[in-house]
Amino acid sequence: MSNLSFEYAKALFELSEKTLDKKDIFELLKSSLDIFSDDEISEFLSSPTIPKDDKKKVIGKSFSKGLYRDFLYVLIDNSRILDLKDIKDDYESLLLDYLNKMNVLVYSKERLDDSYLSKLKEELEKKFNKELVLVNKIDESIKAGIRIEYESKVLDLSVNTRLEKLKKELKG
Repeated sequence: MSNLSFEYAKALFELSEKTLDKKDIFELLKSSLDIFSDDEISEFLSSPTIPKDDKKKVIGKSFSKGLYRDFLYVLIDNSRILDLKDIKDDYESLLLDYLNKMNVLVYSKERLDDSYLSKLKEELEKKFNKELVLVNKIDESIKAGIRIEYESKVLDLSVNTRLEKLKKELKG
């Protein structure tokens, strides 16, 4: 996360007034990334040899008049269109905070049982006092246990970590 992408995300977030608008803007950010990830489109939008007005014409045909289209114009004017992924990530963090939600990734060797995930979610929601969006990801390097990642923090409850600690203690 760069400070500049955060400033763009914050400006866009503050300009969108209603909760629904904030969610709609986030959906536009995600769909834009899907569109702009096409190699030809990405090359066109990032090319310094193509006039900014030509880029804006393409954007104008693709997005209806309004805050989001104007925001894309600002990114083009400031040669920041390639920062859109970071801006989307920063915007998502702002939106989740605004909605009192938090993304939590739970890594495990195999898919965890739904009842276990439900209990884990309930416990973590009590701890953080936020609604969680919990996603179970498979990490085959984990021997047993889980690793929880949230807000750039890691809670490692895997056997791998315990074994590494034990190994260090035995060497020390």
